[in-house]
Amino acid sequence: MSRTKPTVLLWHEDKTSSAREEVATGAGCWTVMYRQQPITLRGCSTATRLPIYKYRRTSFSHAGHAHLLARRLNALYRTENFEVWSSQMGRLPERETLGHPQT
Repeated sequence: MSRTKPTVLLWHEDKTSSAREEVATGAGCWTVMYRQQPITLRGCSTATRLPIYKYRRTSFSHAGHAHLLARRLNALYRTENFEVWSSQMGRLPERETLGHPQT
């Protein structure tokens, strides 16, 4: 299933690099939450003496990416407490996002 083409609201083209940035409409924002709390994911390299933290995304413009991350975190930490929340609808079960009726 392909994504629908969004409506472009603004755009800017850099003539020197031929790069183009576009601001387009979105369907919403999906965030991975832990026990109904917003989270931040960060990784740390232990190869150096001083910790260097790298932060990962937990909010996405497409629900599928958020559900994949929640599924991976639940498997990693052996829990079911990571859930996907929509900015418009609250908690969003995975089956509902994929177009299946909630059973």
